[in-house]
Amino acid sequence: WLLSHGGAISAVELPAAWRRADGERAAPPATFGALLRELMGGPGTELLMVGCGHSDLSEDLYQDGYTRFTNIDISGHVVETMRSQLHEKLPGMRWLQMNASRMEFEDASFDAVLDKATVDALAGDKALASATLLEAHRVLRPG
Repeated sequence: WLLSHGGAISAVELPAAWRRADGERAAPPATFGALLRELMGGPGTELLMVGCGHSDLSEDLYQDGYTRFTNIDISGHVVETMRSQLHEKLPGMRWLQMNASRMEFEDASFDAVLDKATVDALAGDKALASATLLEAHRVLRPG
């Protein structure tokens, strides 16, 4: 999921560039970074990845120009592994051990919050999944 644009948790309308003249859907962007650029703007966007795990999505987005990037995971081992493997290659990328349902960030800290599988993993605990979504909403910047 991706939360952005004033913190609204809602479906994102397809950009005009994705619709053909006949109203049918055109081919989507080739990369997730290109998708973010169309939906939210360029690499100046400050991103938060909730439950980063060992995913390469953060690295891919960094290489695509999104260098204002914070990753959190509840596992200290995962955070330390990712930090030690990538700190030289991706200067400025942050990895923090943190519980996504009780984030330590100030309100309105990020332009977008990304999640690859965390909420799905929490689906069996609706209270925890809800708390995580509410926290993601809280740390989003308006606008």
